[in-house]
Amino acid sequence: MLTDKIDRESTGNRLNLFIKKEKHTQAYLATVAEISPQAITAHLKGKTLPGADVLFAWGKSLDLNLNWLLLNEGEMKRNQTLVDSQGALTREVELLEREITALKGIVAAKDETLRIALAAKDEALRKSEETLGFYKKLSAELVFEKKGTAQSADSHGAIHQDGGQPDGFPSRTGDANTDGTVPPS
Repeated sequence: MLTDKIDRESTGNRLNLFIKKEKHTQAYLATVAEISPQAITAHLKGKTLPGADVLFAWGKSLDLNLNWLLLNEGEMKRNQTLVDSQGALTREVELLEREITALKGIVAAKDETLRIALAAKDEALRKSEETLGFYKKLSAELVFEKKGTAQSADSHGAIHQDGGQPDGFPSRTGDANTDGTVPPS
């Protein structure tokens, strides 16, 4: 039977431990349970067990776990397990928040790296387009020079069929003197 497991002296010892740990006074416990100071002293010395109404008042007002007080089962405070769980959850949330912050930093760094890589790619593409433009122009000039031996264009765009250049200009094939002057015709 349950009452056989309840020991007055052990209950008194646990009640004393509760008062010390929670920093309550005997007078406060007596006031909460609406009992006399002499009755609380008898409970603390293990001479008597508190009645149901006293236990109920302590359990409700002081969050005292009555299973712990009477049977030494569970935690001292009723919500201690809940408080411990809340503390663990709070720590877990803090860890997750730190991980999220670290991941945001990693993402930001990768975003910056990607931005730099894209800028480098754009610059390389721009240079490639410039180089392609240069080679297209060079190719067109080479084709023009090849055709220029048969015909060429003067500064006004007029084409000459006589070997290339307008009167008074050396041809590209070497009609000029070594000093850059044109020999007399």
